[in-house]
Amino acid sequence: EIKEVSEVRIPPPKKVLTKKKKRTTKGTHCVHTQLLKVKVLTSAVDDLQKLSKDILTRMITVEQRTLDLEDQLQREEEKSTTLRQGNPTAFLQAALTQLLGLPEDSPLEFERAHRALRPRPSSEQRPRAFVIKLLRFPVREQMLRRAREKGSLDWKGNKIMVFPDLSQDLQERRRQFLPVKKLLQQRGYKYGLFYPATLKVTWN
Repeated sequence: EIKEVSEVRIPPPKKVLTKKKKRTTKGTHCVHTQLLKVKVLTSAVDDLQKLSKDILTRMITVEQRTLDLEDQLQREEEKSTTLRQGNPTAFLQAALTQLLGLPEDSPLEFERAHRALRPRPSSEQRPRAFVIKLLRFPVREQMLRRAREKGSLDWKGNKIMVFPDLSQDLQERRRQFLPVKKLLQQRGYKYGLFYPATLKVTWN
């Protein structure tokens, strides 16, 4: 004997499938979104790792160059500062005054004078340049102007060049004018390469 019957409602099959489909679609969308976030974060981490590696490489390079310069400077300080012609400052003052035709009654005043800080060349290579720092800027400009006016300088059979001490980057920029300067020389044009890297050409 059945005393009580409870009412049971069963939704249509289509509605059940629709709800499951919506849940599945929503879940798939969430997973896709999370995957995109992970992909973006992974890319950002890779970029940071590459940047960190590049910075570390540059720091190591700079540190090595600094150590090399310190070693070279130490060797320069340890060795004798005299040359065959005597003290570098006295020698350069006399030689440059004579080569450039500077007034003898106005001696060049150097703050310092030393060889360029690079490995000592072999006997077949070009000797290291002298680096000098003058006390007065106008005297520096006068020396450079006289050197340009005289063109070729000769000291006891050796070719002497006088030029400003420039950074490697600026030297490379000025070096790019060499083909143009050679062409101008061949055609007889007058020109001048001015600081920092400006070529001026004059013709009649």
